[in-house]
Amino acid sequence: MSEEQEPVTNIYADEKEWGEDITPEEDKGLYKRILKEGEEGEGPPDGCKVNVHYTGRLLDGTVFDSSRERNEVFSFNLGKKAVIKGWDVGVKSMRKGEQALLTCRPEYAYGEAGQPPKIPTNATLQFDVELLSWEGEDITSNKDGGVRRLLLEKGSESDYYKPKEGSQCEIYIIGKLDGQVFDEREVDFILGEGSECNIVDGIEIALKEMKKGQKVLLEIKPEYAFGVEGCKDFNVPPRAAVSYEVNLKNFIKIKENWDYENTGERVTEATDIKERGTNYFKQGKYSLALKVYKRALSVVDESHLYKDEDKAATADIRLALQSNLGAVYLKMNDGSEAIAACNTVLEKNPSNIKALFRRGQANIILQEFSDAVSDFEECLKLDPENKAAKSRIVFAKQKLKAFKVAEKRHYAKIFERLSEELKNEPDEDDNETKDEEETTNGDDSSAVDGNKQEAMDTATSEEKNED
Repeated sequence: MSEEQEPVTNIYADEKEWGEDITPEEDKGLYKRILKEGEEGEGPPDGCKVNVHYTGRLLDGTVFDSSRERNEVFSFNLGKKAVIKGWDVGVKSMRKGEQALLTCRPEYAYGEAGQPPKIPTNATLQFDVELLSWEGEDITSNKDGGVRRLLLEKGSESDYYKPKEGSQCEIYIIGKLDGQVFDEREVDFILGEGSECNIVDGIEIALKEMKKGQKVLLEIKPEYAFGVEGCKDFNVPPRAAVSYEVNLKNFIKIKENWDYENTGERVTEATDIKERGTNYFKQGKYSLALKVYKRALSVVDESHLYKDEDKAATADIRLALQSNLGAVYLKMNDGSEAIAACNTVLEKNPSNIKALFRRGQANIILQEFSDAVSDFEECLKLDPENKAAKSRIVFAKQKLKAFKVAEKRHYAKIFERLSEELKNEPDEDDNETKDEEETTNGDDSSAVDGNKQEAMDTATSEEKNED
Protein backbone atom coordinates (compact mmCIF):
# COMPACT_ATOMS: atom_id res chain seq x y z
CA MET A 1 0.00 0.00 0.00
CA SER A 2 1.39 3.43 -0.93
CA GLU A 3 1.71 6.14 1.71
CA GLU A 4 -0.98 8.24 -0.09
CA GLN A 5 -3.65 5.53 0.21
CA GLU A 6 -5.86 5.46 3.28
CA PRO A 7 -6.19 2.07 4.97
CA VAL A 8 -9.33 0.13 4.06
CA THR A 9 -11.78 -0.26 6.93
CA ASN A 10 -15.05 -2.14 7.29
CA ILE A 11 -17.39 -1.11 10.09
CA TYR A 12 -19.45 -4.28 9.51
CA ALA A 13 -16.56 -6.73 9.66
CA ASP A 14 -17.52 -7.92 13.14
CA GLU A 15 -20.10 -10.71 13.08
CA LYS A 16 -22.11 -8.81 15.69
CA GLU A 17 -22.82 -6.16 13.02
CA TRP A 18 -24.09 -8.58 10.37
CA GLY A 19 -27.71 -8.47 11.43
CA GLU A 20 -30.15 -11.38 11.29
CA ASP A 21 -29.72 -14.90 9.98
CA ILE A 22 -32.28 -15.16 7.13
CA THR A 23 -31.50 -18.63 5.85
CA PRO A 24 -34.56 -20.92 5.55
CA GLU A 25 -32.57 -23.68 7.31
CA GLU A 26 -31.23 -21.28 9.97
CA ASP A 27 -27.72 -22.49 9.16
CA LYS A 28 -26.11 -19.05 9.65
CA GLY A 29 -24.87 -18.98 6.07
CA LEU A 30 -26.51 -15.66 5.22
CA TYR A 31 -27.10 -12.57 7.33
CA LYS A 32 -29.04 -9.43 6.52
CA ARG A 33 -28.80 -5.97 8.03
CA ILE A 34 -31.25 -3.36 6.74
CA LEU A 35 -29.50 -0.09 5.96
CA LYS A 36 -32.55 1.72 4.55
CA GLU A 37 -36.16 0.66 4.87
CA GLY A 38 -38.08 -0.03 1.70
CA GLU A 39 -41.69 0.55 0.72
CA GLU A 40 -44.62 -1.29 2.27
CA GLY A 41 -45.92 -4.34 0.44
CA GLU A 42 -44.74 -7.67 -0.89
CA GLY A 43 -41.24 -8.40 -2.07
CA PRO A 44 -40.25 -9.73 -5.49
CA PRO A 45 -41.52 -13.24 -6.35
CA ASP A 46 -39.41 -16.03 -7.82
CA GLY A 47 -38.91 -15.78 -11.55
CA CYS A 48 -39.22 -12.03 -11.83
CA LYS A 49 -36.49 -9.80 -13.20
CA VAL A 50 -35.02 -7.67 -10.39
CA ASN A 51 -32.99 -4.50 -10.86
CA VAL A 52 -30.41 -3.65 -8.21
CA HIS A 53 -27.36 -1.57 -7.39
CA TYR A 54 -24.65 -3.20 -5.29
CA THR A 55 -21.14 -2.98 -3.92
CA GLY A 56 -19.28 -6.19 -3.09
CA ARG A 57 -16.56 -6.24 -0.41
CA LEU A 58 -14.27 -8.68 1.30
CA LEU A 59 -14.43 -8.65 5.10
CA ASP A 60 -11.32 -6.47 5.20
CA GLY A 61 -13.26 -3.80 3.31
CA THR A 62 -11.67 -4.33 -0.10
CA VAL A 63 -14.16 -3.59 -2.89
CA PHE A 64 -14.04 -6.30 -5.56
CA ASP A 65 -17.06 -5.25 -7.63
CA SER A 66 -19.56 -2.38 -7.78
CA SER A 67 -22.41 -1.56 -10.13
CA ARG A 68 -22.49 1.90 -8.61
CA GLU A 69 -18.93 2.62 -9.71
CA ARG A 70 -19.83 1.45 -13.24
CA ASN A 71 -23.09 3.43 -13.06
CA GLU A 72 -24.87 0.37 -14.47
CA VAL A 73 -27.95 -1.19 -12.90
CA PHE A 74 -27.57 -4.96 -12.52
CA SER A 75 -30.53 -7.19 -13.45
CA PHE A 76 -31.16 -10.90 -13.01
CA ASN A 77 -34.01 -13.41 -12.78
CA LEU A 78 -34.71 -14.16 -9.13
CA GLY A 79 -34.75 -17.76 -7.96
CA LYS A 80 -33.29 -19.14 -11.19
CA LYS A 81 -29.73 -19.71 -9.87
CA ALA A 82 -28.47 -16.94 -12.12
CA VAL A 83 -26.49 -15.51 -9.17
CA ILE A 84 -24.96 -16.84 -5.96
CA LYS A 85 -27.30 -18.50 -3.46
CA GLY A 86 -26.97 -15.61 -1.00
CA TRP A 87 -28.39 -13.19 -3.54
CA ASP A 88 -31.38 -15.40 -4.48
CA VAL A 89 -32.32 -15.73 -0.82
CA GLY A 90 -31.35 -12.23 0.28
CA VAL A 91 -32.91 -10.16 -2.50
CA LYS A 92 -36.14 -12.15 -2.23
CA SER A 93 -36.45 -10.93 1.38
CA MET A 94 -36.22 -7.25 0.39
CA ARG A 95 -38.84 -4.63 -0.44
CA LYS A 96 -38.77 -2.06 -3.22
CA GLY A 97 -36.36 0.76 -2.35
CA GLU A 98 -34.78 -1.20 0.49
CA GLN A 99 -31.01 -1.11 0.97
CA ALA A 100 -29.46 -3.97 2.90
CA LEU A 101 -26.12 -5.50 3.79
CA LEU A 102 -25.99 -9.18 2.84
CA THR A 103 -23.16 -11.14 4.47
CA CYS A 104 -22.63 -14.43 2.67
CA ARG A 105 -20.52 -17.22 4.07
CA PRO A 106 -18.66 -19.30 1.42
CA GLU A 107 -21.47 -21.83 0.97
CA TYR A 108 -23.79 -18.96 0.03
CA ALA A 109 -21.14 -17.24 -2.11
CA TYR A 110 -18.36 -18.76 -4.23
CA GLY A 111 -17.40 -21.65 -1.96
CA GLU A 112 -13.99 -23.28 -1.90
CA ALA A 113 -13.19 -22.21 -5.46
CA GLY A 114 -13.64 -18.48 -4.96
CA GLN A 115 -13.15 -16.26 -7.99
CA PRO A 116 -9.43 -15.53 -8.23
CA PRO A 117 -7.77 -13.15 -8.27
CA LYS A 118 -10.37 -10.84 -6.70
CA ILE A 119 -12.19 -13.33 -4.46
CA PRO A 120 -10.05 -15.82 -2.53
CA THR A 121 -11.07 -19.35 -1.65
CA ASN A 122 -13.55 -19.91 1.18
CA ALA A 123 -14.24 -16.18 1.38
CA THR A 124 -17.08 -14.62 3.36
CA LEU A 125 -18.42 -11.72 1.31
CA GLN A 126 -20.54 -8.67 2.02
CA PHE A 127 -22.84 -6.97 -0.47
CA ASP A 128 -24.45 -3.57 0.00
CA VAL A 129 -27.55 -4.13 -2.16
CA GLU A 130 -30.34 -1.69 -3.08
CA LEU A 131 -33.47 -3.16 -4.66
CA LEU A 132 -34.58 -0.60 -7.24
CA SER A 133 -37.46 -2.39 -8.95
CA TRP A 134 -38.65 -5.62 -10.47
CA GLU A 135 -40.80 -6.77 -13.36
CA GLY A 136 -42.51 -10.00 -14.35
CA GLU A 137 -40.61 -12.91 -15.84
CA ASP A 138 -40.74 -13.03 -19.64
CA ILE A 139 -42.44 -16.36 -20.44
CA THR A 140 -42.64 -16.02 -24.23
CA SER A 141 -40.75 -18.61 -26.24
CA ASN A 142 -38.74 -16.01 -28.15
CA LYS A 143 -38.25 -13.73 -25.12
CA ASP A 144 -39.79 -10.65 -26.70
CA GLY A 145 -41.34 -9.40 -23.45
CA GLY A 146 -44.85 -9.91 -24.78
CA VAL A 147 -46.05 -11.79 -21.67
CA ARG A 148 -44.57 -11.12 -18.24
CA ARG A 149 -45.57 -13.13 -15.19
CA LEU A 150 -45.51 -12.34 -11.48
CA LEU A 151 -46.27 -15.19 -9.09
CA LEU A 152 -48.99 -14.31 -6.57
CA GLU A 153 -49.71 -17.75 -5.04
CA LYS A 154 -47.54 -20.86 -5.37
CA GLY A 155 -50.34 -23.40 -5.62
CA SER A 156 -50.03 -27.12 -4.91
CA GLU A 157 -46.69 -28.20 -3.45
CA SER A 158 -47.39 -31.92 -3.99
CA ASP A 159 -48.77 -31.88 -7.54
CA TYR A 160 -46.09 -31.05 -10.10
CA TYR A 161 -48.17 -31.71 -13.21
CA LYS A 162 -48.94 -28.79 -15.49
CA PRO A 163 -51.63 -28.45 -18.17
CA LYS A 164 -50.75 -29.30 -21.75
CA GLU A 165 -52.48 -28.42 -24.96
CA GLY A 166 -55.73 -30.37 -24.94
CA SER A 167 -56.16 -30.26 -21.15
CA GLN A 168 -59.58 -29.24 -19.85
CA CYS A 169 -58.85 -26.23 -17.61
CA GLU A 170 -60.96 -24.47 -15.01
CA ILE A 171 -59.68 -20.95 -14.36
CA TYR A 172 -60.77 -17.72 -12.72
CA ILE A 173 -59.59 -14.53 -14.41
CA ILE A 174 -59.71 -10.80 -13.79
CA GLY A 175 -58.70 -8.67 -16.78
CA LYS A 176 -57.80 -5.00 -16.45
CA LEU A 177 -57.15 -2.18 -18.91
CA ASP A 178 -55.56 0.97 -17.47
CA GLY A 179 -56.48 -0.26 -14.01
CA GLN A 180 -60.16 -0.80 -14.78
CA VAL A 181 -61.70 -4.28 -14.72
CA PHE A 182 -63.15 -5.28 -18.11
CA ASP A 183 -63.32 -9.07 -17.71
CA GLU A 184 -64.01 -11.07 -14.55
CA ARG A 185 -65.29 -14.65 -14.83
CA GLU A 186 -64.77 -18.34 -14.31
CA VAL A 187 -63.99 -20.23 -17.51
CA ASP A 188 -63.93 -23.94 -18.29
CA PHE A 189 -62.23 -24.60 -21.64
CA ILE A 190 -59.77 -26.77 -23.58
CA LEU A 191 -56.24 -25.40 -23.52
CA GLY A 192 -55.25 -24.49 -27.06
CA GLU A 193 -58.80 -23.55 -28.01
CA GLY A 194 -59.20 -20.52 -25.77
CA SER A 195 -60.06 -18.17 -28.61
CA GLU A 196 -63.52 -19.76 -28.59
CA CYS A 197 -64.23 -18.07 -25.24
CA ASN A 198 -62.10 -14.92 -25.57
CA ILE A 199 -59.11 -16.36 -23.72
CA VAL A 200 -56.08 -14.53 -25.13
CA ASP A 201 -52.83 -16.22 -26.18
CA GLY A 202 -50.95 -14.72 -23.23
CA ILE A 203 -53.15 -16.60 -20.77
CA GLU A 204 -52.75 -19.89 -22.65
CA ILE A 205 -48.97 -19.48 -22.67
CA ALA A 206 -48.98 -18.89 -18.91
CA LEU A 207 -51.26 -21.84 -18.12
CA LYS A 208 -48.77 -24.28 -19.63
CA GLU A 209 -46.33 -23.25 -16.89
CA MET A 210 -48.77 -23.27 -13.97
CA LYS A 211 -49.63 -25.80 -11.28
CA LYS A 212 -53.05 -26.45 -9.79
CA GLY A 213 -54.03 -23.69 -7.37
CA GLN A 214 -51.38 -21.29 -8.62
CA LYS A 215 -52.25 -17.63 -9.13
CA VAL A 216 -50.27 -15.26 -11.35
CA LEU A 217 -50.43 -11.69 -12.56
CA LEU A 218 -49.77 -11.31 -16.30
CA GLU A 219 -48.78 -8.15 -18.18
CA ILE A 220 -49.69 -8.86 -21.80
CA LYS A 221 -48.75 -6.83 -24.87
CA PRO A 222 -51.27 -6.40 -27.72
CA GLU A 223 -49.84 -9.12 -29.96
CA TYR A 224 -50.53 -11.67 -27.21
CA ALA A 225 -53.84 -10.09 -26.18
CA PHE A 226 -56.55 -8.80 -28.53
CA GLY A 227 -54.17 -7.56 -31.24
CA VAL A 228 -54.90 -4.93 -33.85
CA GLU A 229 -58.65 -5.53 -33.74
CA GLY A 230 -59.26 -5.22 -30.00
CA CYS A 231 -62.33 -6.89 -28.47
CA LYS A 232 -65.80 -5.41 -28.87
CA ASP A 233 -67.26 -7.79 -26.28
CA PHE A 234 -65.06 -6.23 -23.59
CA ASN A 235 -64.69 -2.74 -25.11
CA VAL A 236 -60.95 -3.24 -25.45
CA PRO A 237 -59.59 -0.91 -28.15
CA PRO A 238 -57.16 -2.01 -30.88
CA ARG A 239 -53.49 -2.51 -29.96
CA ALA A 240 -54.15 -2.37 -26.21
CA ALA A 241 -51.87 -3.87 -23.58
CA VAL A 242 -53.82 -5.55 -20.78
CA SER A 243 -53.19 -7.29 -17.47
CA TYR A 244 -54.80 -10.49 -16.19
CA GLU A 245 -54.87 -12.13 -12.80
CA VAL A 246 -55.21 -15.84 -13.48
CA ASN A 247 -55.99 -18.58 -10.97
CA LEU A 248 -55.73 -22.17 -12.21
CA LYS A 249 -58.41 -23.82 -10.06
CA ASN A 250 -58.26 -27.25 -11.64
CA PHE A 251 -57.40 -29.13 -14.84
CA ILE A 252 -57.68 -32.61 -16.31
CA LYS A 253 -54.32 -34.16 -17.12
CA ILE A 254 -54.21 -35.40 -20.70
CA LYS A 255 -52.96 -38.89 -21.41
CA GLU A 256 -49.28 -39.44 -22.00
CA ASN A 257 -48.17 -41.96 -24.62
CA TRP A 258 -47.71 -44.67 -22.02
CA ASP A 259 -51.21 -44.15 -20.56
CA TYR A 260 -53.07 -45.76 -23.48
CA GLU A 261 -54.05 -49.34 -22.74
CA ASN A 262 -54.50 -50.27 -26.40
CA THR A 263 -54.55 -48.91 -29.94
CA GLY A 264 -58.35 -48.71 -29.92
CA GLU A 265 -58.16 -46.03 -27.24
CA ARG A 266 -55.83 -44.00 -29.41
CA VAL A 267 -58.10 -44.26 -32.45
CA THR A 268 -61.19 -43.30 -30.43
CA GLU A 269 -59.52 -40.25 -28.90
CA ALA A 270 -57.96 -39.12 -32.18
CA THR A 271 -61.35 -39.46 -33.91
CA ASP A 272 -63.06 -37.36 -31.24
CA ILE A 273 -60.42 -34.64 -31.53
CA LYS A 274 -60.61 -34.80 -35.33
CA GLU A 275 -64.37 -34.17 -35.26
CA ARG A 276 -63.80 -31.07 -33.18
CA GLY A 277 -61.25 -29.88 -35.72
CA THR A 278 -63.71 -30.49 -38.55
CA ASN A 279 -66.30 -28.35 -36.77
CA TYR A 280 -63.80 -25.51 -36.57
CA PHE A 281 -62.97 -26.01 -40.26
CA LYS A 282 -66.63 -25.74 -41.24
CA GLN A 283 -66.90 -22.53 -39.22
CA GLY A 284 -63.96 -21.06 -41.14
CA LYS A 285 -61.68 -21.11 -38.08
CA TYR A 286 -58.74 -22.53 -39.95
CA SER A 287 -55.92 -21.75 -37.51
CA LEU A 288 -57.86 -23.45 -34.74
CA ALA A 289 -58.72 -26.43 -36.98
CA LEU A 290 -55.04 -26.80 -37.87
CA LYS A 291 -54.01 -26.84 -34.21
CA VAL A 292 -56.66 -29.44 -33.31
CA TYR A 293 -55.88 -31.72 -36.28
CA LYS A 294 -52.21 -31.70 -35.32
CA ARG A 295 -53.13 -32.62 -31.76
CA ALA A 296 -55.22 -35.54 -33.01
CA LEU A 297 -52.37 -36.65 -35.25
CA SER A 298 -49.96 -36.68 -32.30
CA VAL A 299 -52.17 -39.29 -30.58
CA VAL A 300 -51.73 -41.78 -33.43
CA ASP A 301 -48.26 -40.76 -34.57
CA GLU A 302 -46.26 -43.76 -35.78
CA SER A 303 -43.32 -42.79 -33.59
CA HIS A 304 -45.43 -43.83 -30.57
CA LEU A 305 -46.31 -47.21 -32.06
CA TYR A 306 -43.87 -50.11 -32.05
CA LYS A 307 -45.94 -53.00 -33.40
CA ASP A 308 -46.80 -53.33 -37.08
CA GLU A 309 -50.39 -54.27 -36.23
CA ASP A 310 -50.77 -51.07 -34.18
CA LYS A 311 -49.47 -48.97 -37.06
CA ALA A 312 -51.88 -50.70 -39.43
CA ALA A 313 -54.82 -50.19 -37.05
CA THR A 314 -54.18 -46.43 -36.92
CA ALA A 315 -53.36 -45.96 -40.62
CA ASP A 316 -56.84 -44.83 -41.75
CA ILE A 317 -57.31 -42.13 -39.11
CA ARG A 318 -53.74 -40.95 -39.64
CA LEU A 319 -54.22 -40.57 -43.43
CA ALA A 320 -57.58 -38.84 -42.93
CA LEU A 321 -55.94 -36.32 -40.61
CA GLN A 322 -53.06 -35.69 -43.03
CA SER A 323 -55.59 -35.17 -45.82
CA ASN A 324 -57.50 -32.70 -43.66
CA LEU A 325 -54.29 -30.85 -42.89
CA GLY A 326 -53.87 -30.40 -46.63
CA ALA A 327 -57.37 -28.93 -46.85
CA VAL A 328 -56.67 -26.50 -44.02
CA TYR A 329 -53.38 -25.36 -45.53
CA LEU A 330 -55.18 -24.69 -48.81
CA LYS A 331 -57.69 -22.47 -47.03
CA MET A 332 -54.77 -20.67 -45.43
CA ASN A 333 -53.18 -20.22 -48.87
CA ASP A 334 -50.08 -22.17 -47.84
CA GLY A 335 -49.29 -24.22 -50.94
CA SER A 336 -46.00 -25.68 -49.74
CA GLU A 337 -47.43 -27.13 -46.52
CA ALA A 338 -50.50 -28.38 -48.37
CA ILE A 339 -48.31 -30.29 -50.81
CA ALA A 340 -46.26 -31.77 -47.96
CA ALA A 341 -49.43 -33.04 -46.26
CA CYS A 342 -50.82 -34.47 -49.50
CA ASN A 343 -47.53 -36.15 -50.32
CA THR A 344 -47.64 -37.93 -46.96
CA VAL A 345 -51.03 -39.35 -47.88
CA LEU A 346 -50.01 -40.28 -51.42
CA GLU A 347 -46.90 -42.11 -50.22
CA LYS A 348 -49.22 -44.55 -48.44
CA ASN A 349 -52.10 -44.41 -50.90
CA PRO A 350 -51.13 -43.20 -54.42
CA SER A 351 -54.75 -43.50 -55.58
CA ASN A 352 -56.20 -41.11 -52.99
CA ILE A 353 -58.24 -38.76 -55.20
CA LYS A 354 -58.73 -36.09 -52.54
CA ALA A 355 -54.99 -35.86 -51.89
CA LEU A 356 -54.26 -35.65 -55.65
CA PHE A 357 -56.91 -33.00 -56.14
CA ARG A 358 -55.72 -30.93 -53.19
CA ARG A 359 -52.11 -31.18 -54.31
CA GLY A 360 -53.21 -29.92 -57.71
CA GLN A 361 -54.84 -26.90 -56.09
CA ALA A 362 -51.71 -26.30 -54.01
CA ASN A 363 -49.61 -26.32 -57.19
CA ILE A 364 -51.91 -23.65 -58.64
CA ILE A 365 -51.26 -21.49 -55.57
CA LEU A 366 -47.51 -21.91 -56.15
CA GLN A 367 -48.00 -21.28 -59.91
CA GLU A 368 -46.62 -24.73 -60.68
CA PHE A 369 -49.24 -25.12 -63.39
CA SER A 370 -47.59 -28.04 -65.17
CA ASP A 371 -47.56 -30.08 -61.94
CA ALA A 372 -51.16 -29.06 -61.30
CA VAL A 373 -52.22 -30.38 -64.72
CA SER A 374 -50.48 -33.70 -63.97
CA ASP A 375 -52.31 -34.02 -60.63
CA PHE A 376 -55.72 -33.34 -62.16
CA GLU A 377 -54.99 -35.78 -64.99
CA GLU A 378 -54.28 -38.46 -62.39
CA CYS A 379 -57.59 -37.63 -60.71
CA LEU A 380 -59.42 -38.14 -64.01
CA LYS A 381 -57.70 -41.45 -64.64
CA LEU A 382 -59.10 -42.68 -61.35
CA ASP A 383 -62.48 -40.97 -61.72
CA PRO A 384 -63.21 -39.89 -65.34
CA GLU A 385 -66.47 -38.18 -64.30
CA ASN A 386 -64.92 -36.00 -61.60
CA LYS A 387 -66.41 -32.58 -62.45
CA ALA A 388 -64.13 -30.62 -60.12
CA ALA A 389 -61.01 -32.16 -61.67
CA LYS A 390 -62.32 -31.46 -65.19
CA SER A 391 -62.86 -27.81 -64.32
CA ARG A 392 -59.49 -27.49 -62.59
CA ILE A 393 -57.51 -29.02 -65.43
CA VAL A 394 -58.99 -26.52 -67.90
CA PHE A 395 -58.14 -23.69 -65.52
CA ALA A 396 -54.59 -24.96 -64.94
CA LYS A 397 -53.95 -25.37 -68.67
CA GLN A 398 -55.13 -21.81 -69.32
CA LYS A 399 -52.78 -20.49 -66.67
CA LEU A 400 -49.92 -22.62 -67.95
CA LYS A 401 -50.41 -21.23 -71.45
CA ALA A 402 -50.57 -17.64 -70.15
CA PHE A 403 -47.49 -18.23 -68.05
CA LYS A 404 -45.49 -19.54 -71.02
CA VAL A 405 -46.54 -16.56 -73.17
CA ALA A 406 -45.51 -14.13 -70.42
CA GLU A 407 -42.24 -16.00 -69.90
CA LYS A 408 -41.49 -15.93 -73.63
CA ARG A 409 -42.10 -12.18 -73.83
CA HIS A 410 -40.03 -11.57 -70.73
CA TYR A 411 -36.97 -13.39 -72.11
CA ALA A 412 -37.44 -11.81 -75.54
CA LYS A 413 -37.08 -8.39 -73.92
CA ILE A 414 -33.96 -9.50 -72.09
CA PHE A 415 -32.34 -10.85 -75.27
CA GLU A 416 -33.33 -7.70 -77.16
CA ARG A 417 -31.74 -5.48 -74.54
CA LEU A 418 -28.56 -7.58 -74.42
CA SER A 419 -28.31 -7.43 -78.19
CA GLU A 420 -28.58 -3.65 -78.18
CA GLU A 421 -25.95 -3.39 -75.46
CA LEU A 422 -23.54 -5.48 -77.51
CA LYS A 423 -24.06 -3.29 -80.57
CA ASN A 424 -23.59 -0.01 -78.78
CA GLU A 425 -20.80 0.51 -76.30
CA PRO A 426 -22.36 2.75 -73.61
CA ASP A 427 -20.66 5.95 -72.47
CA GLU A 428 -21.49 8.37 -69.64
CA ASP A 429 -23.99 10.27 -71.80
CA ASP A 430 -25.97 7.09 -72.35
CA ASN A 431 -26.67 6.44 -68.66
CA GLU A 432 -30.03 8.18 -68.58
CA THR A 433 -31.22 6.38 -71.72
CA LYS A 434 -29.95 3.06 -70.40
CA ASP A 435 -31.86 3.51 -67.15
CA GLU A 436 -35.06 4.11 -69.11
CA GLU A 437 -34.45 1.01 -71.20
CA GLU A 438 -33.96 -1.14 -68.08
CA THR A 439 -37.39 -0.21 -66.75
CA THR A 440 -39.60 -3.14 -67.79
CA ASN A 441 -43.35 -3.18 -67.38
CA GLY A 442 -43.69 -6.90 -66.55
CA ASP A 443 -47.44 -6.69 -67.26
CA ASP A 444 -47.81 -10.28 -68.47
CA SER A 445 -45.94 -11.75 -65.49
CA SER A 446 -47.97 -9.64 -63.12
CA ALA A 447 -51.15 -10.88 -64.76
CA VAL A 448 -50.17 -14.42 -63.92
CA ASP A 449 -49.33 -13.42 -60.33
CA GLY A 450 -52.61 -11.59 -60.03
CA ASN A 451 -54.52 -14.68 -60.97
CA LYS A 452 -53.02 -16.62 -58.07
CA GLN A 453 -55.77 -15.68 -55.62
CA GLU A 454 -58.44 -16.03 -58.33
CA ALA A 455 -57.26 -19.59 -58.91
CA MET A 456 -57.32 -20.31 -55.22
CA ASP A 457 -60.81 -18.91 -54.72
CA THR A 458 -62.21 -20.86 -57.66
CA ALA A 459 -60.45 -24.05 -56.65
CA THR A 460 -61.56 -24.06 -53.04
CA SER A 461 -65.15 -23.31 -53.98
CA GLU A 462 -65.24 -26.60 -55.87
CA GLU A 463 -63.49 -28.58 -53.17
CA LYS A 464 -65.26 -31.61 -51.74
CA ASN A 465 -66.22 -31.86 -48.08
CA GLU A 466 -63.62 -32.65 -45.46
CA ASP A 467 -62.80 -36.25 -44.57
